[in-house]
Amino acid sequence: MTLVPERREELTTEGGLDVTASSRKLAEIAAKLKGGGIRVSLFVDADLDQVKESLRVGAQAVEIHTGRYANASASDDVRAELERVADAVSLAAKIGLEPLAGHGLDYRNIGSARAHPGHRGGQHRPRDHGAERCWWGWRRR
Repeated sequence: MTLVPERREELTTEGGLDVTASSRKLAEIAAKLKGGGIRVSLFVDADLDQVKESLRVGAQAVEIHTGRYANASASDDVRAELERVADAVSLAAKIGLEPLAGHGLDYRNIGSARAHPGHRGGQHRPRDHGAERCWWGWRRR
């Protein structure tokens, strides 16, 4: 189960959980879910501190929010955001979390992500509202 921060008025999630600020509550939730045999994943921004805290609260996986990458338009911004995602994914794998990534990815922006040296394949799963949601895994660098 992936825990995602959504406000009632959002059509889609606009950012990741603040795991650091909510660590106590998320640890309680993760323990209950894991106690029931449910695998726990947290949807987080491409921030190394959030990835580290995800492990500390008991997550088994993280989905790195790729919205900033997907929405970047200047080539320097695209490269910088992709590197932030790749660094977060690489750290997650290194510390034992299963890394996933997604949000706002589509046929226009997935090419750069797929061409990144850390990318190791992925799949697309349609969401209820008809948009594509991409999940992809990464190799350690």
